[in-house]
Amino acid sequence: MATLETIVGGVDSGSLAIKKLDRNIKAVNLEIDNIDVTDQLNTAITTHNSNATAHADIRTKISDNLNKITVLNGKDIELDNQIKILSNPLKGKKWTVMGDSITEYNFATTKNYHGYIADWCGCTIQNLGIGGMGYSSIMNIYSQFYLINPDADYITIMAGTNDYGLNAKPMGAFGSLSADEIAGSMLNCLVMLQNNYWNKKLGIISPLPREDNWGEISVANSQGVTLKMVNDMLAKTCRHLSIPYLDLYSGSGLYPYTTACSAGYFSNEMHPNGDGLHPNALGHAVIARKILEFMVSL
Repeated sequence: MATLETIVGGVDSGSLAIKKLDRNIKAVNLEIDNIDVTDQLNTAITTHNSNATAHADIRTKISDNLNKITVLNGKDIELDNQIKILSNPLKGKKWTVMGDSITEYNFATTKNYHGYIADWCGCTIQNLGIGGMGYSSIMNIYSQFYLINPDADYITIMAGTNDYGLNAKPMGAFGSLSADEIAGSMLNCLVMLQNNYWNKKLGIISPLPREDNWGEISVANSQGVTLKMVNDMLAKTCRHLSIPYLDLYSGSGLYPYTTACSAGYFSNEMHPNGDGLHPNALGHAVIARKILEFMVSL
């Protein structure tokens, strides 16, 4: 039978055990709390490191984009320069102009088409125009080729009206090589031009309409040749040789066969009412715009 001391002793022992258990529970809870704090800290550190990496990535991307923007800005400047060059390809270039009295410096005008273009674009002109010159006339164009500036960037010929109006020769057939025919003289001249100046920008410009020869209304000369026939043969020869051709006979914007236009665009001191053949400065300004577009396309 248990005594009072035994019972009290057991109670004391149980209380001690309970207290010990309680201390153990608190220790475990504290350890659990420490584990939670550590996990949270580790999570925070991981998150911070992740954010730091993300921020570094963002900074890298921003830096890369800034570099790209700098490069693109540089390309924009380069592109702007290219556009300026493309919009004015004649600036600083050397241009040899050949032809007849419409290209020549003479009484008919105070400024020729090439003078306007030189002012507009800043190119340098070598003028080999001579009154009376043509493909088949006594003063033929290819006899002047040796005078062409070897440094020329552009070479143009504007002629044909004297092949109709002066020292008339028969037209001849396309492909003829006879210097006694207009067709043969044209082909010989342009082949020679290509052979000697193949690395230049070449352009052929048609004769202008005249007071007595325009469109389909053309008065034939003593050889049965009209200015339209000259223009058609010249255009065909250029197509055959792949030389760029500007047809001002059909699209000059000049109408010398009308009284008002002849007086306005073809008058000069010698012909106050217009001569129906040689444009004055106002007339040259009209064709200069068209010739400039042609030059830019070469």
